Amino acid sequence: MTSRSLRYLAASAMLISLAFTSCSSSGSSSSATSTSSTTAASTDPCRSGYQAAASSLNSVARYFSQAAQNGQMNQQFAGFAANYVDAMKTFDATVTALPCSGAVKDDLAQLVAAQATLEPLVAQFAAGQRPAVAEFNAAASAVADAVKRVNAALGIA
Repeated sequence: MTSRSLRYLAASAMLISLAFTSCSSSGSSSSATSTSSTTAASTDPCRSGYQAAASSLNSVARYFSQAAQNGQMNQQFAGFAANYVDAMKTFDATVTALPCSGAVKDDLAQLVAAQATLEPLVAQFAAGQRPAVAEFNAAASAVADAVKRVNAALGIA
């Protein structure tokens, strides 16, 4: 795999990272209406649990993405990939157990399913292998799309 191909993978990983970044922001506003809706949303255990899980996953995803952007294909990168796979599995287990409404639960299930496609591709990096760029990019894009749907369902901008 060329460094150019690795950069395409990095772009996809960054796409996921950026999608999850919006999950961890508080979305506070100076308007009274926005403040009251933000306060109500922050007490929603589904939304707050999702945001906490996304924040944790995003912190690990950033290391993987940054290493991929730098073109690192070494033992350290393999470690970042392994950590990212573990973080995705933890995220999946956490959000699956959240007390969410039916529609949000369905969106979360679709996100978990999308990540289940991405996880073995990232695991290939942990094993010192390289997944096909098109397959990785498609899986990363599916995860980013699923994150956007969950964010919209939970009112996260």
